[in-house]
Amino acid sequence: MREFFLSLEATLADLREQKGRVRLEVSTTYSFALKWLLPRLPNLSRQHPELLVSLDTTDKIIHFSDAQADVAIRLGKGIYPGLYSEFLFGEQVFPVASPDLLQRYGTPRSPAELLHYPLLTRDGADLVPKWEAWFQKVGLEFLPLKESVRFGDSNMTVEAALLGQGVALVRSGHVETEISDGRLVRLFDVPFPSPLAYYFVCPKGTESQPHIVSFRQWLIGEALKVQRAYE
Repeated sequence: MREFFLSLEATLADLREQKGRVRLEVSTTYSFALKWLLPRLPNLSRQHPELLVSLDTTDKIIHFSDAQADVAIRLGKGIYPGLYSEFLFGEQVFPVASPDLLQRYGTPRSPAELLHYPLLTRDGADLVPKWEAWFQKVGLEFLPLKESVRFGDSNMTVEAALLGQGVALVRSGHVETEISDGRLVRLFDVPFPSPLAYYFVCPKGTESQPHIVSFRQWLIGEALKVQRAYE
C-alpha cells in the first residue's frame, strides 16, 4: 500500500510540473535525434520552458493521420505533398577517422591513399553516403585495397570509426560532437554536399499554432548556425 501512495505522489508531482506546459510530439529518425537534436534540447527548454517535447524516433516515413506526432523532421528532397514543409539545413559528406587509427596507419596525404585504408561502409539506399560517389568526386575509381566492413546503421558506422576500426564516410550532422571534441578527425576539405537535406514538416494548417511556431522558429535558428558553419 505504501508503494502505491508513493507512486501516486510521484505521478501527481509530475502532473503538477507539467501544468501550464504544452506537449509537442516530434517524430524524427533515431540518428538525427541522438546526434543532433538531443544535445540542443536543453537550449530549447531554456528558451521555451512552456514546451514539453516528446520524441518518437523511427526511420520510417510517418503518416500524420495514423501517428500521434504533431510535427516531424525528415531527411529528403523536400517533396511532401499535402504537408507544410520548411528547409532546415543541408549536410556535407566527408571521411572521418579516429586519432588512434591515424597513428597506426598515418594521416593520408591524398584521397588516393585512402584506398589502402580499411573503409567502413554503411548499407542502405539513397539516404546513405556512398564511397563510390565520394571517390568519383575527387577523380578516382573506387577500388579499395582493404576489405570494407559493412554496417546496417549509421550510428554503428560512426561507433566503429571511434573504435579505430576504419575510415567512415559520414554526413556532417552525425559527427559534430565527435569532431569538436577531437575523437574523430575530418579527412580532406573536399566540398561534397549531400543530395538530401533536413526539413521541418507538419500537417497543413497546424503550422500557425503557437506551440508549433515556437518550436519551428527555434529549430530554424539552430539550423542556421549549422548551415553557416559549412558555407
